[in-house]
Amino acid sequence: MAPTNLKRIPVALARRGYEVVIGKGCRFHVGEELRRLGYGAGLKVLVVSNPVVVHHYGTQVMEALGAAGFTTGSLVVEAGETHKTPATVARIHDACWRERLERGSLILALGGGV
Repeated sequence: MAPTNLKRIPVALARRGYEVVIGKGCRFHVGEELRRLGYGAGLKVLVVSNPVVVHHYGTQVMEALGAAGFTTGSLVVEAGETHKTPATVARIHDACWRERLERGSLILALGGGV
C-alpha cells in the first residue's frame, strides 16, 4: 500500500509534462507507483544511479520494483558533471543491451542529477 504522505508536483513543459513524486519512504513504494501509472508486471526496468545513492537506497528500490513484478537491472555511474559524457551514454546504452531492454522498458534514474 502506497504511503499517504506522497506529494505530487506537476512539471508543465511545452511538449510533455510530468509529475515529480516526493515523500518519506517513497523508495519502498516505487514499484506500486509505476503500477499505478499503468506499467505492468514483467516490464524491464534499468535503474541508473551513482555509488553514494545506490549504497543508501539501491537495494530498497530494487526490492520494491521486484515485489511489484518488475524485472530489474542496474548500472552505477560516477556522480558529477564531468561524468555526463558520450562515454557514459555509451555505458548506459550497453547496459540497456545487456539487460535486453525493449521499446516499452523503463530507465529509472535514482538520485538527483543522475
